[in-house]
Amino acid sequence: MHRDLGDSRTYDESAVSEGYSDKRFRTEIEAFGIRVLLPNHPEIRRVKKRYRPSEHGHKLWDSSWLLIDYIRETNAVSNHRVLEIGCGWGLSAVYCARNHSAIVTGADIDPDVSPYFSLLADANNVDVNFSNLGFDKIGSKLLKSVDIIIGTDICFCDSLIDPLRRLFQRAKRSGVRLILIADPGRWPFEDLSEIYQSSRKAELLDWEIEKPYAVSGKILKLHS
Repeated sequence: MHRDLGDSRTYDESAVSEGYSDKRFRTEIEAFGIRVLLPNHPEIRRVKKRYRPSEHGHKLWDSSWLLIDYIRETNAVSNHRVLEIGCGWGLSAVYCARNHSAIVTGADIDPDVSPYFSLLADANNVDVNFSNLGFDKIGSKLLKSVDIIIGTDICFCDSLIDPLRRLFQRAKRSGVRLILIADPGRWPFEDLSEIYQSSRKAELLDWEIEKPYAVSGKILKLHS
């Protein structure tokens, strides 16, 4: 059962793109066919009083919008089983479930992001699963149950490169068909991408959007 999250003031894509800047009154937006609760939303504020993510899961990260736009344009995940790694609030995962009929699981090392993930899913009337797992703990049992892995803003320091590389190797052995990772272009992500630059089954795409926010970055695509 999904909770009623109330009638908080809502702003759509046009309001955001026209430069509405008073964040004190913006509690949510509608973009890409999903309802997005912002940090000032009463329900988010309520959850923050009890759950305080400690592993960078305290907000929505911009690269999610890049990946959502890519998925919208390519229809890459429709009717597939999707795992979002380092999911945080799960914006990309919820989009996949809402608009592409995907069966979605979110995995994150921080258990305190789960209530935020659930709130966003409830706001969009979708069912999602959550697993409290870091990259090195995502094993073959879970990987064999998914077709596609997605992730955004998850390679932000050099200590994450090897865990992600090992995860991608396990995913390939387990039959995962496609991996999509979006990032603003930080150097650890660039180093991770260089590992696959000679592979014909890898692409590094430049991507940018103007709505609901102006965001640019890169998407690493690994396919079987």
